[in-house]
Amino acid sequence: MKLDERIVTALFDELLIEDFHLYQKNIESIDYDNTISKSAYIGMVKLYSQLSNEQKILLNSFLKIVIADTASTIFGTIDGSHFVKNLNKDFKLIYDDLEVQGDLQDIFIERAEQEGIY
Repeated sequence: MKLDERIVTALFDELLIEDFHLYQKNIESIDYDNTISKSAYIGMVKLYSQLSNEQKILLNSFLKIVIADTASTIFGTIDGSHFVKNLNKDFKLIYDDLEVQGDLQDIFIERAEQEGIY
């Protein structure tokens, strides 16, 4: 596996599999009535608990799109295929003294499509 593929795979897995499942688990397992925290989790737990299973699936799918779009924008900015206002210079991603560039966004989008996110 090429370095750019390894990087995208590692970040994809962390963001859209591991972290997403952790968020989902936390939202489904926090006891809203017995929690005094004012965090965003608590509001989401209350909202999530009132949704039907179909609505939960739709919300989860939408959240995956938001995460994927955000990561795609970052990868595209690094690749030079997405341009952010007021940032006119090229970015360089260095991993283990090697420059990584060019295909990060494409690799990420392909994986997201394979996983049914897009």
